[in-house]
Amino acid sequence: MSGKPTLLVEGWRFLPHSYAIVNQWQLLALARRGDIDLKIRDTPYPYEGWKAARGIFPARDEAALDALNRAEDGENFDITYRIGFPYDFRLAPSKRTAVFLTSEYQNIAPAYFAGSPDFAALRKDPRFAIVTPSNWSARACRDLGFPDQQIAVIPHGVETALFRPDAEGRASARRHLGLEGFVFFNNGAMTPNKGIDLLLKAFAIVAGRHSHARLILKGLDPLYDSRNTLQRNLGALTSAEREAIQGKIVFVGAALGMKEMAALYQASDAYVSPYRAEGFNMPVLEAAASGLPIICTAGGPTDDFVTGDFARPIESRVEEVEYNGLPGRHLVPDFEHLVSLMREAMENRVWQGQAARTGPLHTHLRYGWDRVVDSLLRALGA
Repeated sequence: MSGKPTLLVEGWRFLPHSYAIVNQWQLLALARRGDIDLKIRDTPYPYEGWKAARGIFPARDEAALDALNRAEDGENFDITYRIGFPYDFRLAPSKRTAVFLTSEYQNIAPAYFAGSPDFAALRKDPRFAIVTPSNWSARACRDLGFPDQQIAVIPHGVETALFRPDAEGRASARRHLGLEGFVFFNNGAMTPNKGIDLLLKAFAIVAGRHSHARLILKGLDPLYDSRNTLQRNLGALTSAEREAIQGKIVFVGAALGMKEMAALYQASDAYVSPYRAEGFNMPVLEAAASGLPIICTAGGPTDDFVTGDFARPIESRVEEVEYNGLPGRHLVPDFEHLVSLMREAMENRVWQGQAARTGPLHTHLRYGWDRVVDSLLRALGA
């Protein structure tokens, strides 16, 4: 016996979904440690159309993920940690069972759970815990009746060796994409909660007054059919708005590797995320690490990890909504303020320079994956 705590992680690998990305970065950080006996069990993908994708992580990291020890049937562990979907709240034969979840609209539909969890019993069981990445998301866990001592708010991290300012990488990426001028960037599924409709309308105003403005939109066609969603949003614009942005948007829908993703941030001049509802919003953290001035909705999960040194919050209000047949909440970003901040991002050299210095330092000191995993293990009782 090694004497180390034994940890089983059940989750997705080799998939461009955010849960799989987070799981794999955490697994790599866990594997670097010498104080945990780690094993994994792959969780089946929940949808038939989802296929494994290789090449998302650098080759050395992918080899390390491949080499992780698999759990054997019937093997027991001190801690079982699940990060997948649907949410499996069954107690494992462990001293501790923890389940990762996120909630964008501060509610969780019954269909999101595997089976029918006995919430009343779980709320009284000290062996059970929930891990969620933001205080916004934690609201949904409290609404299920779980006490704070069973809810661990553990932020996501960022690989600062990849996501960082890089002048050479910036020049190369801009040449590859044919980019000139001031480039805004947004990375997401193009789903309504991301606020892409607001971003397109705001960009039409900005681009109408600044002919050198450009916008990169990074979707994820293999999982979310982002291109068609974007086309529907473009179709909802007025003819004048479409004319203002004609030839000024670059859409990337393919699943890219981490190095290629980092290059998109490096090619950009500002990151803009007028989201309505998010569980965490990891691209904002990646943008901060890349040294970009950031525009993001105030009042949501990004409040947990951005600062005024590099980010400007879009004024917003909380609105009660129905989501998945349940009462929920989302944010309503102020459109005029969004437009004003996009203009400021183009013109405010002080903000640009400050973001280039403070964002990378902030993320390096607070949100490296080794630090995040330290917090996770403490929350799991390891």
